[in-house]
Amino acid sequence: MSHRVERVTSNHSSAGSRWGPALLDAGPPERARPLEIFAAIVAGVLPVAISPVVYSYTFTPKLAVLLLVAAVGMPRLVALSLRGDHAAPARAALAFLAVALAASLHSPATLLAFFGSYGWGTGWLFWCAVMGAFAIGASLGDRGRELVATGLLVGAGVNAVVEIFQEALRLNSPVVGLYQGTQADGLMGNPIYLESILVGALALTLVRATRRGAAWLALATLLSAGLELSGERYAVVLLAVLALYALAAVRSRRALAFVVATGIGYGAAYLGTSHLLHARITASVASNPRILLWKTLARAIRHQLLLGFGPAGTMAAQTRYSSLALARKLEVGTYFADAHDIFVEVVVTTGILGLVAFLAFGILALRHARGPLLGFAVLAIAVEFVEPLNVGVTPLVFLALGAAASAGALRPVMASSRSEIAVRSVLAAGALLVAGALLVGDYEVNQGLLHYNYSQARSGSEILRVWAQPAVLTANVADNRSIAFSDPRYWLPITRQWREVAVQREPTNTQLWEELADSDTAIGHDKLAIAAYQKALALYRFDTGALLYFGRLELQLGHRSRAIGLLRRAVISAPHDPTAIRALESSTSTG
Repeated sequence: MSHRVERVTSNHSSAGSRWGPALLDAGPPERARPLEIFAAIVAGVLPVAISPVVYSYTFTPKLAVLLLVAAVGMPRLVALSLRGDHAAPARAALAFLAVALAASLHSPATLLAFFGSYGWGTGWLFWCAVMGAFAIGASLGDRGRELVATGLLVGAGVNAVVEIFQEALRLNSPVVGLYQGTQADGLMGNPIYLESILVGALALTLVRATRRGAAWLALATLLSAGLELSGERYAVVLLAVLALYALAAVRSRRALAFVVATGIGYGAAYLGTSHLLHARITASVASNPRILLWKTLARAIRHQLLLGFGPAGTMAAQTRYSSLALARKLEVGTYFADAHDIFVEVVVTTGILGLVAFLAFGILALRHARGPLLGFAVLAIAVEFVEPLNVGVTPLVFLALGAAASAGALRPVMASSRSEIAVRSVLAAGALLVAGALLVGDYEVNQGLLHYNYSQARSGSEILRVWAQPAVLTANVADNRSIAFSDPRYWLPITRQWREVAVQREPTNTQLWEELADSDTAIGHDKLAIAAYQKALALYRFDTGALLYFGRLELQLGHRSRAIGLLRRAVISAPHDPTAIRALESSTSTG
């Protein structure tokens, strides 16, 4: 490895706290290196990456960016693990990735564990990108940290502006419309993820507002207004914590002005919209199933203690070990794809070994971390204590954490060797090709759905062959064509074929087995349908849909006592579902 070093200057004395403005007190700006420019682009682009022509308009573009982050960051992570201040956290990160890889290989749904589920993407490759983002951040100098902070503020500011238009125009567009018709989500696809970005950006704005003048107060007002427009209640708590920190730690008139500006922004958005904060908090506390979920996952992890259920295996753990109370709390057909807590997610998917390595990484990474980017990382990840991980948020948290660690580094960061640059270039070229294929595949799936074009849907599903959902969507196109063209003999077997492909790609998903059974029933393959329903119920005994349709099939086959038993279980699992109640009443009143 080359012994050249990268210039890193850190002013520890000027920061009154670990969140202090050391970054802003550096000397004349040095010339940004290519890695620093890349990091800044990622920070600004990832929160706004969106495409109206693909099916998953926020997930797929963000995942495409994330592939590049993994390609650039993983060689850097290996290099950092060899020597220097960041060797210890880098080694812990590699240990975590090794455990997660073993958990993926041990998982019954290997494709799911490696790539994550479609729309979530939180598999092993996701964690490679997350740890790679940390390595990129840890390699930044003063200029690079400044650029990354600017990129994060740009991404957050653009999202906040989009929110205002969403709320003001009450847009109905599937791409930039309100989330579920009620909440602004900017360009993040979900207000939960937007909440993380905005509250983290406010920590950066605090430093600038107290060091660079009043112009930054306008951005603080905009971001705090965006928090209210997102409709997320946890943001209120985090905003209050930030305000208290500003008053207690910074202790200046500008800090007070920042608090006033955030209060004005939040209050104006609250008064100017139909959101009812108290009602929102009350309703969420009354109906929140997270505690029941965590209890279920605590039971589940005892059965896979060392390696867990594999990355992205939370849904399999939840369904297999679900309690009746949790099943009744959730709507029929609703499952948790994420534990809604980063530490619970880690232990469920990678076991105790993964959790130990992850905690060791966190402790070591925080050892020297300081500066405003630490504030971004702390506040943004605080949201992930009660909300899901996300391809557009979690990598930015770890990028900021790495940058904060580099701000407190006592020794300069080793420069990239020629071999590292060569490996990085090859991986980046491959990542660009895969990212392009992802976008093309998702475009084909989207066009197939919009125009009932089976050939395009099939083409997209073949490109996106690692995920079950594109196969499900292709099956839906075939099913719709069987209705539109009144040609079920031709199209129903094709529908069944793609549903079987979906099951092969994600065999732990109870809903996919239920849909396969429905196809078998439609074709008249009753024995295959019974086997598929039994598989669905083995994965999730409270699957109301499988119980209901399996019961109806048994009733058609003349197995009345079996049918009544299944339908009673359906009513027990969903006592307020009118379809299940009517089906049971009908079965008991016949004969």
